[in-house]
Formats: sequence, C-alpha cells, structure tokens
Amino acid sequence: MVRRLPTYCKRLRIPANTSEENYVEVQVEVEGDVLKKVIVLIPDGHHALAHFRLRYGIKNIVPYEEDQWLEGNNEQVVFEPNWELPEHPCLLRLQGYNEDDTYEHSFYVRIETDYEQYVRPYEILRDFVKIFKKLLGIR
Repeated sequence: MVRRLPTYCKRLRIPANTSEENYVEVQVEVEGDVLKKVIVLIPDGHHALAHFRLRYGIKNIVPYEEDQWLEGNNEQVVFEPNWELPEHPCLLRLQGYNEDDTYEHSFYVRIETDYEQYVRPYEILRDFVKIFKKLLGIR
C-alpha cells in the first residue's frame, strides 16, 4: 500500500495595482503534524512585480524572514521548512500584492504536510547516516 501525503493546492490571484498595505489573502486549512514542503510556481510575466508570502498568524513561513516577500519570474521555488504545525487543523494564509499597473498576476502554491509518526523516524535515520559518514571520513 502506498502512503499519500496530504497535499493542498491553491491559486492566489492578485489584481493589478494592489498595494502592500491592501494585500490579497487566501486561507487554506491543512491537516497533519508537519509542514514538509511548499512549492510556489511564479508564471512568466510577473517580472518581480507581484509578491507572495505564506503565513501562520503573523509569522512568515515562506519566505522565512519577517517583512519579506517572494517575487520572481517564470520559476518554481521549493521550500522544505519541516515546520511543526501548532494546531489541528491549521489555518495558513497566502498573501500577495501586485505593483503591476496593467495586469493581474497569480501564484500557484502546493503545500505538503505529513504526520509525526512518519516524519521523525526518517530524520533520525538521516542524522545517523550523516554522523556515520563523518566518522568514516565519507562526504
């Protein structure tokens, strides 16, 4: 039997001329114990004029530092925060603003969570392998 991770897909559509103070928000309720991966697709045409962040309450998850926004053009950005979800279900907020005065822009976001019982054994094994390689002088 193949185990499937909980995966959530959302589109954040941001109208033209949306200021940072009047950002657009979409909420997503996720299940699980750990936020494993966040994949953000930034389509061609953004030219770093549209900005995105993922938050829990007032805490930035993506990008990590407060008061920062993700921007780009024609790229897929992958984050693996391995962040413990503080509640079940957990409400995350996708936020964005758009400095483009002509076109609306969208970010496409995929969020993957997992359960503690599956996450921690792999982390322990990974750490053990790193230590073992270091002891043997293997990189």
